[in-house]
Amino acid sequence: MIKLEDVTKVYETEEVRTSALRGVDLVVEQGEFLAVMGPSGSGKTTLLNIIGCLDIPTEGEYLLDNVKIQSLSRTEQARLRNRKFGFIFQTFNLIPELSGLENVELPLMYRGMAPRERTKLAAEALQTMGLEGRMNHRPPQLSGGQKQRVAIARSLVGDPECILADEPTGSLDSIAGGEILRMLRALSKNFGKSIVMVTHDHRAASMADRIIYLQDGVISNETDMRADL
Repeated sequence: MIKLEDVTKVYETEEVRTSALRGVDLVVEQGEFLAVMGPSGSGKTTLLNIIGCLDIPTEGEYLLDNVKIQSLSRTEQARLRNRKFGFIFQTFNLIPELSGLENVELPLMYRGMAPRERTKLAAEALQTMGLEGRMNHRPPQLSGGQKQRVAIARSLVGDPECILADEPTGSLDSIAGGEILRMLRALSKNFGKSIVMVTHDHRAASMADRIIYLQDGVISNETDMRADL
């Protein structure tokens, strides 16, 4: 599904040139749960942004379902991003003035879906997350775990093939974090969703099928967790 070949990402200002990624080769299969670890500044978020079509490589090639992403216009990339990916963030990225239901509807609104249909799908996604009694609550009225479940519902409502999660348990206690990790693993194992998760937490990474370690913009090591089963 996802293939990066010799991908480099350089950020330049008038005074500084920073190489965030340096010749990264990576394949993520459909239904695989991949964890990305490494110290701050190692290139983890840059890698996630490139996979999610939020950024493009400076050099190298990114193929998504055999489509060369750099050959697409920014509009085409945005359309692909909206349909192929769901995003989950450490800080939830929910709009506080909107209800949980309205937050989950947003990706479908960007697709131009009719209001009745998108409300129905958003409600179903929240019910799947066990939040049928919290649909009309705004984020300030929800616990951290509930906010993250709303964020997961939002990531799933458009039926994406891949979920990109940036420190999804970083703002949660161990109980709520464990619940979110089990949900992500179930999405991979039971529904065939590819999961790419950036994390500093070794416990969280241990839930993945495979762990890659980034150091100074390169993959320094890799662990296949399935080999230990």
